[in-house]
Formats: sequence, structure tokens, C-alpha cells
Amino acid sequence: MRLARSAFFLPALAALTLVAGCHKASTPAKNLDQMDAALVDSAGNRQLATAIKVDPHRGMPVVAEGASNCMSGLVYANDWASKFPAELPMHPQAKLQEAAGHDGACKARVASFAVAGDRAAVLDWYRTKASTAGYETEREDKNGDWVLAGTRKGEIFVITIGTPARGATPVDYVWTMGA
Repeated sequence: MRLARSAFFLPALAALTLVAGCHKASTPAKNLDQMDAALVDSAGNRQLATAIKVDPHRGMPVVAEGASNCMSGLVYANDWASKFPAELPMHPQAKLQEAAGHDGACKARVASFAVAGDRAAVLDWYRTKASTAGYETEREDKNGDWVLAGTRKGEIFVITIGTPARGATPVDYVWTMGA
């Protein structure tokens, strides 16, 4: 995944899950598909649905930054990668590709990076960190990617771990804390 200044690329699940966290204070659903269904039913998020389209070159959703959601107003700078929660940071072996974020009523942190080696080790590292930090997590496979999502007291994270290529595992990490 590459972040772009005019559009933000995310797996559909990550984009929708994040918006749910910024606009809802309810208890999270038991799995990611249920979170998607609950989000689609929310009148406040129907506007976001109109801002999502498929990029024909990548086959991934594009969420316009102008959409009324937690991901609007992202500031692109690599220093956002160091502003994830201390108990759930970027992987220590991460080679940062791009980062963005903002503070305000709904804080957001986004980073794309690669980690050398096995993606199972990356998943285990994040699952252990999240569990130790008190996040409730759910793990699913989505179109060949491994998705680990979790919630804790108004915070939501979604970590998408792609298929390794040339010895590197691509990772997209999104964290929000909604109002």
C-alpha cells in the first residue's frame, strides 16, 4: 500500500473499521464482518460510502481525504510513525515507506512499512504486543492478506500484513482514537 496526498489507500475493511471507531462508542462486534455490517447500517457513515471507489489499477478502495471521517486531514510526514502508542509501536525492524497522521477530536496514525522475514513472526509480534497492552483482538484473512484488528477504550487499530516478496513482508498499520 502506498499513501498518496490526494487519496488514502486501505483495504476496505480497515477503512470502514476505522471510521466505525471514530464515530461510534458502542462495543465492537465479535468479528470484522459483523463490524462491516454494523457500519454500513449507520446513517452517519453513508456519506463515507459515497466517497469510496475502487482504483482500477490496484483493485483497492480509495477513500477521499475530504470525506467526513477520522482519516480526513492527514498530514504526511515520517515523524508520525513514531507517534503510535508506546505499547503498540511500529515493528522494531520496520523499514518505513510512508506515514501520516493528525491530532484532534479523532486522532489518527498511519504507516506503510516492510519487515524483513516471515509474516507469521510479524503477526505474532503484534498479537503479543496488543494482548499485553489490553486490546481485544480479532484476526482474519482478507484476499490473501492477514488482518489483525483490535480495540481498547476508544482506540482501534488495524494491521494488514501482506504476502512477503523478496524477503520483505509489507505491513500497513492504522491506529485511531475517536471522539
